[in-house]
Amino acid sequence: MGLVVNKNKGAIKKMGQPIKWRVGSYFGNGKHWMPWVDVKDASAAFIHALENDLQGSYNVVSGQHINQEGFMRVLASSLNRKLLPFSIPAWFLRLLLGDMSVLLLKGNRVSNQKWTDTGFEFQIKTLKQALS
Repeated sequence: MGLVVNKNKGAIKKMGQPIKWRVGSYFGNGKHWMPWVDVKDASAAFIHALENDLQGSYNVVSGQHINQEGFMRVLASSLNRKLLPFSIPAWFLRLLLGDMSVLLLKGNRVSNQKWTDTGFEFQIKTLKQALS
């Protein structure tokens, strides 16, 4: 499951705080993939799975592939702010968070094709749309 996007709540609220304070940026080189899904689409996907008795594993993610830098830029734009002109270095995150830094520095590019093959359609197509 990708990061569940719910404007001004949960992870988005926490991720937006540094941006609101004008000290937000992306992590490491920012090129790692950051799968996400809108909360409404995630809920609808689970209902679709139950109603259609889907078996196996499905990636609950948006069809939009975006890297961490792009994700943070869209988030900053939705808050009418800019990111710092540099990233937060990977070494600093490793020093600060230890092994947990991998959660911020690694990503996966995953597909929601299995969902669309079942007839399910994700309604929120872009991160910008999810954050508006």
